[in-house]
Amino acid sequence: MGSTWVSEATFTSLLGEERAMGFVKKFGGTCMHIPSKASKNHRIAQEIGLIGMIILCRKYGGSSIDIPTGQRSNSKKAKIIELIELGLSLSEIAAQANVSTRYVSTVKKSFSMVM
Repeated sequence: MGSTWVSEATFTSLLGEERAMGFVKKFGGTCMHIPSKASKNHRIAQEIGLIGMIILCRKYGGSSIDIPTGQRSNSKKAKIIELIELGLSLSEIAAQANVSTRYVSTVKKSFSMVM
């Protein structure tokens, strides 16, 4: 089974800005397995606290996630997700992100699997 890409915006909504920024700064650009159960000794808990790890385990426990680098301005995928969150149409998003509507649709499908 593959990994799930999780946007910086999703991390922020789950963990709050401070925890999300710390998590992305420490682990950004990597694929990480999220254990089913939180542990205070795990490297995730060491970075974002046990509460933050519990939140991630409840949402993604037992699966692997791709963590964004935090360089949102350089990422078309992140821009597309931001525009999806704003409720724009596929055509509007494609035009603003300078990509095809097919690519927007693909990103939207992978994003909706996260939600």
